[in-house]
Parts: sequence; structure tokens; C-alpha cells
Amino acid sequence: MMKNRGVQSLIFTGIATEMGAELSARDAAARGFYPIIVCVSSMNLDSHDRSLANLARLTTLATSKEILACL
Repeated sequence: MMKNRGVQSLIFTGIATEMGAELSARDAAARGFYPIIVCVSSMNLDSHDRSLANLARLTTLATSKEILACL
């Protein structure tokens, strides 16, 4: 339905970067969307940092301020 409406990018936010955010962003990319990661966190800093490093190869990582400036 999103593709039919011309949606090309999805913005992801939330907790557990290494779980929900990364998984959802990877799934979106596999389905042809451009995922943007903003405002994510985790209880485990090492896992969070590894996940962000993985995601940086796949998508754009941005702060809330950067996203709002684009809108």
C-alpha cells in the first residue's frame, strides 16, 4: 500500500537498536524502501554501537534535528 502511494523512504525510531530498529530497517530495504534511522537507543551500548555501524552501510543515520530540517 505504501508503494502504491509513492512512499519511498521510511523513518525508524525506537528502543533496542540491535533488535527492532535494525531488523525493521533491513526488512524495509529488502522491500525496496530507503530506511532512515533516527532517535534509537538500547540498554546495551556495545550492541547499539555495532548495530549503528551495520546500519550506516545500509542507510542514513540522522538526528531528529537533521530530519526536521529536511521536512
